[in-house]
Amino acid sequence: MAGLVGCVNEPSPRFSVDTVLSTMKVTPRSRTIAVDKVTLPSYAKETNLFMRNAAGALVPVPQADWADDPERALSLTLVRNLTEITGAKVALDPWPLDGEPEADLRVEVEEMIVNANRVMTLSGQYAVRRGSSRTSDTVQPFSVKTNAASLKAQDIVAAHAQVWKQLAERIAKSL
Repeated sequence: MAGLVGCVNEPSPRFSVDTVLSTMKVTPRSRTIAVDKVTLPSYAKETNLFMRNAAGALVPVPQADWADDPERALSLTLVRNLTEITGAKVALDPWPLDGEPEADLRVEVEEMIVNANRVMTLSGQYAVRRGSSRTSDTVQPFSVKTNAASLKAQDIVAAHAQVWKQLAERIAKSL
């Protein structure tokens, strides 16, 4: 039995993204906003944290797993930052309050990766749908970037926090 102890794989350390709150303030057209859906590419949904190596391949960051489901984490970060930036009531769908939200937000991420040069990119598109006033609905592409301090897991995670904040700031201007 003692020989089996050495065969057990140690679990990878798990990393959570600390929310970086924005200091931006925007007055939105909508007072209530539902974050309807955030979708990520398949590699970004994985438990492993990924990066793009010099050859262009997506590879797991050694000894680094997400502590939470990345879609859930990004959704909750958007809720928190959009609440701070706009002062609106922002919540995940299904809408938990009485009535219907004045706006629904959907985010489709096509790329969420740091490359071998330490550049973190978050790109895709977001859509804001407003209740009965369809004239102010919008679909906007986005691409935000920041530099990771290094290719160590904790610095890659910190870079994720920065681009997630930048995305919230960009979306807030559309609300």
